[in-house]
Amino acid sequence: MKNSLLILFIFFSSITAFAQNSFPTSGTVRIGSTQTNHGLLNMGGDGSENGINLWTNSGESTSRIWINSVNQTFHITRTQDITKGILIDNNGNVAIGSDKTSGKFQVKSSGTFGGLWSPTKSFMTISDGANQLILDPNEIYSNQTMAIGVMKGQRLEFRNVDANGFTTNMRIDANGKVGVGIQAVSKFHIYENTSETDVATGLTVEQKGAGDAKVQYLLTSKQRWVTGIDQSQNNEFVIGTGADWKQTKVLRLTTTGNAVFSNKIEAKEVKISSSPGADFVFEEGYALRSLDEVSQFIATHKHLPEIASAEEMEKDGVDLAKLNIQLLQKIEELTLYTIEQEDRIMKQEQQISILNEKVDQISELQQIVKTLIE
Repeated sequence: MKNSLLILFIFFSSITAFAQNSFPTSGTVRIGSTQTNHGLLNMGGDGSENGINLWTNSGESTSRIWINSVNQTFHITRTQDITKGILIDNNGNVAIGSDKTSGKFQVKSSGTFGGLWSPTKSFMTISDGANQLILDPNEIYSNQTMAIGVMKGQRLEFRNVDANGFTTNMRIDANGKVGVGIQAVSKFHIYENTSETDVATGLTVEQKGAGDAKVQYLLTSKQRWVTGIDQSQNNEFVIGTGADWKQTKVLRLTTTGNAVFSNKIEAKEVKISSSPGADFVFEEGYALRSLDEVSQFIATHKHLPEIASAEEMEKDGVDLAKLNIQLLQKIEELTLYTIEQEDRIMKQEQQISILNEKVDQISELQQIVKTLIE
């Protein structure tokens, strides 16, 4: 036992004579270093060849732990390539795959997912069993339901930033209201600070159909157009304009499905598909009033039969489909009256023709009588 201790003492004593190595029985153990006040083990590992190198049995270097005194960085790398490992600078910043830090934590690689689920291309992966969250500089994906939010009572904002500051493009307030370009005053609020008046400043909802067909619904800021439910008028849906959206109700949709316009309607063509027409006038047995009956009705009521009076139209409005049938009915009745009058005129012309012949005959007889008398 004493011989073994003596051999070890001679061995460690001899080591202290080479390469500034020191293995004292107490205090700091030094390998390649003369420092005595930096922990119990002090290694002069300045540079990738002077740190701790871990080798395989075949002699291939597999990993290294070393420092760079010039850059004041600590490295854990594959071989001596500092971009294939972990770097910690003197401020505690960490970089993976980079020769320098950028911020508190940096991961450097190349490529992107390209809109695909590809964990092998991930710059960083967070796993919980089979569940994964993967991300690269411009894409983040999860293979399960993912929530993005803030603590209750706070606001979530989406911004554009540069070296001078930021612009908030959209925000979701703590009360669930969404504002685009502005803090929301309603559940969904769009604000555009511009003098432009084209549709680009508003909201476009586009529906693409078969082929190239598509439908666009446009809301613009060219004029103050507002839609809403008017609870004071039986919950009508109103499209209005002006300082007060109720001030000019351009269109009202009632709960019964009726549409009421506050002004004239201008169109190149109006098609009413529900109108059945008025051909019943030409059916056998139709009770066509005589013109004398019509005359008496007009003299009493001051409007045509089956047609609402002007007072009724002003009070209750006009059902265009119904009125169209009634007007067509009157036109067809007028046609029947015209046909009757034409028949009567033809009969009268025949009677006149017969009477004219008789008159001619009488004239001839008168002439004969006159000649005989003379």
